[in-house]
Amino acid sequence: MNADRHSGTTLDLPVHAAPSEHAGLERALPVAGTGLEPVLARLAAARATVLYHAVPGNAGDSAINCAAYQLLERHGIAFETVGDDVAVERTRGRLLVCAGAGNLVPLYDDVRRFVARHHAGCRELVVLPATIRGHEDLLAELGPNVTLLCRDQPSLEHVRAAAPGAQVLAAHDLVLHLDVAALRRSARRRFLPLVSSFAQARRNLRRRWRGLRYDRRNRVCAGELFAFRTDREIGPGQVVHGVNFDASIEYISDDMSPALALEATWRLLDFLERYRVVHTDRLHVAILAALLGKAVRLHDNSYGKNRVVYEQSLRHFPGVTPMWTLR
Repeated sequence: MNADRHSGTTLDLPVHAAPSEHAGLERALPVAGTGLEPVLARLAAARATVLYHAVPGNAGDSAINCAAYQLLERHGIAFETVGDDVAVERTRGRLLVCAGAGNLVPLYDDVRRFVARHHAGCRELVVLPATIRGHEDLLAELGPNVTLLCRDQPSLEHVRAAAPGAQVLAAHDLVLHLDVAALRRSARRRFLPLVSSFAQARRNLRRRWRGLRYDRRNRVCAGELFAFRTDREIGPGQVVHGVNFDASIEYISDDMSPALALEATWRLLDFLERYRVVHTDRLHVAILAALLGKAVRLHDNSYGKNRVVYEQSLRHFPGVTPMWTLR
């Protein structure tokens, strides 16, 4: 693994995809040339079942996990999902993949607790593209069997300094690799058009009704979606639009299993498809809207996550406007 330690460690990553057999990847960013490429190749070459730990959270996290499941399947990597409570005995000597995203920052401790419990005993632990802040004590413990993929420059610099024993690589946010067309094909084969699944019928009908109510209340800005956070990550000084629809919360899933992550992401994509312009400080609402070719007005969150991911990746989408540059 040491041969990979310094590959893909700059943020000069490719942003234009080569022609692909996957028809839904026209707007997605390529894996080739990023730190994610050798990691997926190594996992595939191991020919062993990977234990995958999903990011907990909202519909944006469903999209992250959905993209992870797609990539693992596309590269022929067999996997099983495991929860927060998986026993250390089960992960000992195994290949372990943990979705990172925005969870390895001081605001949250889910990924921290999982990494702290399992990194020493597993054969290899990969933390998929993440924004990483703080947690210096944990980072200092990590050895060469741990690979941390960073989705922005400050994270890369922080982890290089704080985790000298780990593998540290640069990558794009995982949802930027999502094959939207393949996702839709899979969802349409699996779910009913209006209610998706019988288990989710009541929830999806409520979502549809709330979406229609939002459109009625937002007639002045018809065709525009205002999807701002209402939690502790709201940016300093951010004023939430009077008619707001926090789509990441509205489309939240009961868990991050492959089936429910697929359903939530599909429903969120179909909802976003209704709008010409998306105003948001939700990073993955912005990414999904960008993959759909929408005009996106991106605002920052409380700790600068959106700004640095924009600089890393989203600036290559001409429809995305960073609103902090206009103040």
